[in-house]
Amino acid sequence: MLFKSQRSESDIIHDILVETKDGIKKTQLMYKANMSNTQLDRYLKKLIGLQIIEERKDNDCTLYCLTSKGEKVESIVQQLNTLLWD
Repeated sequence: MLFKSQRSESDIIHDILVETKDGIKKTQLMYKANMSNTQLDRYLKKLIGLQIIEERKDNDCTLYCLTSKGEKVESIVQQLNTLLWD
């Protein structure tokens, strides 16, 4: 099936990577990526483990930020989406 009503995991990961480019709080990321807290926790754990996203402490809050490795991954995913859908 070429068109689905649900997002694929790669779509979800791409959304997370795009939103973490400049650093974002978890709650904001949850809303912008349109995910539940449980779903987001699962993806963040995996992406942090792969060193694609990192946690940064900023005053009393935690920001989730794209690493340099994450920037490369986001660029590749964006290129793939362009090739597939444009």
